[in-house]
Amino acid sequence: MLKDFNILATTSRGNEDEACRELWYLLREIGDPAPKIDRTYVSGLIVGKTVVNPFDVVAELRIILRNRPYEFRYLLRIIPIEKVFQTSLDKIREASTKFSKNIGENETFRVTVEKR
Repeated sequence: MLKDFNILATTSRGNEDEACRELWYLLREIGDPAPKIDRTYVSGLIVGKTVVNPFDVVAELRIILRNRPYEFRYLLRIIPIEKVFQTSLDKIREASTKFSKNIGENETFRVTVEKR
């Protein structure tokens, strides 16, 4: 499994290989010449590493979805990832402090833990 990833995607259980191919194709279409996609140890979950900003990836894929929804057969959710680290309160605190510099005065943020 990729340790350094910036895209997390979900698919239905059993469709991980097809979802990997679909994400690879879509990332190449939006400008990444060599995206890396891999399965995880969790059924229905794949990860990817792209040179394209992961937030731009989501925006570009929304445009493709709007214009050509048939391109999405296996991918269910695509989530941009800013930072991957071991789960501990200290690490969350450290990352929150770092990212707080990017949050406006009237903006908020959250840390979401989803268990599968």
